[in-house]
Amino acid sequence: MSEDVILFSRNLMFVRKLIGVTQSGLAEKLGVKPNTISNYEKEVTAPDFKILMKLCKLFCLPADTMLNTLLTHADLENKSEWLLNVRRNFNLNDVDLPPSPAESIAVENGDHLYVKQLLEQLERKDETIMSLNRRIGRLEYEIELLKKGEGG
Repeated sequence: MSEDVILFSRNLMFVRKLIGVTQSGLAEKLGVKPNTISNYEKEVTAPDFKILMKLCKLFCLPADTMLNTLLTHADLENKSEWLLNVRRNFNLNDVDLPPSPAESIAVENGDHLYVKQLLEQLERKDETIMSLNRRIGRLEYEIELLKKGEGG
């Protein structure tokens, strides 16, 4: 699964929960089945272009941001009108606003969702670095063998 799909999936879940919309509610707005949203969030499938554009319009976020940036509360809390505009797109009352970023807690371990996302991203980067280091080691070994072959 490509990095942009992974970031998209996490951003979709993050923004959906931040604004207080269920998978079913989002699916209804997009005209898809609720399990479609679940599959997007679980990285099973990715939306087609039309659905991606609808999502970006509903969330008031550019596609580039949804695909290439791991969103956090810090990214969105500086946009004062953003939450109100998005909630208006879903016909949600301001009375039932979701908790502030400081109060928003992830499902597991009581960590903030954005901290959990960052930790997961760091774990993936560590795995990638280890893999690249192994590959570099193999390439260095092959270079040494080639040098010995040329000198002998």
